[in-house]
Amino acid sequence: MIAKTIILTSDQQLTDLTDPDKKIDMSTGYTKRDASLRDVCEEAKRNGDHILTIAFDEFFRQYRKR
Repeated sequence: MIAKTIILTSDQQLTDLTDPDKKIDMSTGYTKRDASLRDVCEEAKRNGDHILTIAFDEFFRQYRKR
């Protein structure tokens, strides 16, 4: 199965996903990456991905602005 993943690091990000066009910090490394839920879903569709995984992991908080 091909999947796209969003990793959240705060409860606020989960709330922000209720607006599909609001961009949130999705960085998982030192390169900043802001994207909206719609951006992620459209990218997944273009790539032929069929699953969207949303996970919460505080480890990645170190790569994001506080």
